[in-house]
Amino acid sequence: MTPRLPTPVAIDGPASSGKSTVALELCARIGYLFFDTGILYRAVAAAALQRGVAVADESAVSALTRKLDISVLAPTVADGRTNTVLVDGADFTPLLRTAQVDASVSVVAAYTQVRQHLTEQMRAVARQGPVVMVGRDIGTVVIPDAPLKIFLDASAAERARRRHAENVARAEPSDLAQILAGIHERDQRDRARATAPLQAAPDAHVLDSTNLTRGEVVAEMQRLLQAAASQPAQSPAPYSISTAARVFRAIAVPSVRIMYYILSRPHVHGLENVPAHGPYLITANHLSYYDPPCLLVMWPYLVEAVGASDMMTDGGFMSRMINGYSTLPVHREVIDAGLFRTALNVLKSGRALYIAPEGARNPAGLGAGKPGAAYLALKANVPIVPVAITGTNRIFPELRSGRRQKVEMVIGAPYRLPVLPPAQRRAALPECTHMIMQRIAALLPPGLRGVYA
Repeated sequence: MTPRLPTPVAIDGPASSGKSTVALELCARIGYLFFDTGILYRAVAAAALQRGVAVADESAVSALTRKLDISVLAPTVADGRTNTVLVDGADFTPLLRTAQVDASVSVVAAYTQVRQHLTEQMRAVARQGPVVMVGRDIGTVVIPDAPLKIFLDASAAERARRRHAENVARAEPSDLAQILAGIHERDQRDRARATAPLQAAPDAHVLDSTNLTRGEVVAEMQRLLQAAASQPAQSPAPYSISTAARVFRAIAVPSVRIMYYILSRPHVHGLENVPAHGPYLITANHLSYYDPPCLLVMWPYLVEAVGASDMMTDGGFMSRMINGYSTLPVHREVIDAGLFRTALNVLKSGRALYIAPEGARNPAGLGAGKPGAAYLALKANVPIVPVAITGTNRIFPELRSGRRQKVEMVIGAPYRLPVLPPAQRRAALPECTHMIMQRIAALLPPGLRGVYA
């Protein structure tokens, strides 16, 4: 019996790497739907232009995106299109490659709420049947559980040469130097953005096509498909960190702990509430940048941590510390299935995991909780240890006045969320999130309880 080919297939890569060209040929050979996810952003840009919505107005474009009914189908007209795209029932396909849309799509694609909404639509397409999905964050954010992920790359010079050759073949004006400069600019923008940056998934097959023909690339993709089809599904390996991260922690944790005692007056209450071993979830308020390192170095055992991905890419001191510790990156305002999968693996491996449910700093007091912590606790059925941290936002202002700020970390008693069947968990997320935040608020002074006062 011939093994069933895996679906969905994720193909990522930088601009002009030939993703769409080879994916189209691959789909023709194996009978899969071709889905260039970039056309969704083009559809939003086209709709905004048609309806007089200013593309530069992020809130207006985001609101429009939520109202649009976008469908992606196999080609319904033999005019060279790769998909038929319907917007509120109208065929928008001819509008997607206009010069106006070309100039607007990168602006639209940078809006966080637009990306979040369209990511859910992409996942819906992935569930409909055999499909090859092409984009820049398919294997890392959109469908991180895809059974086959390919990252198609090529040198910037080769990508520029190919684009230039295509333009010349179509008798269009073309400047190779300008194309190369544009590719470098697009690469930098895609790789540096805080939300869903361009990068290969850890388990992706990286395929450099610089010196390969189109036929050779497609043949290699088919080989990868057959290899994936013949391999049985495997459970993820127990979570582990690199040797470099272990060495970093061994040096940094005691060093930063000493720094806290030099710069402030730390007091830890409730150490008796810390479980003797994992797995468990640590949830804490987020008053300042210095809360996470305070908790990590004052906790009696090493724990894993979740941190915002945009804090890991600015190249500053805090960025280097977060990366060195091997913090799990979360993309703000994006439902990151890959993160949840890794976080669950951390807990299943018997470790403790620290997460700030607010998802952002709230210096004025406790902010509204996001459902991520509740989702993890319900899914993994682990205890939750609530923590309140105060004083970290005053460390350096007090030092400038010649005083050492008192920093307090209060550890509450562990508790568990109700055990619920999978079908009931989603509906219970708001209530469970409220419970998590109330437990943290109970440990804070009244003036810092914020929306949970």
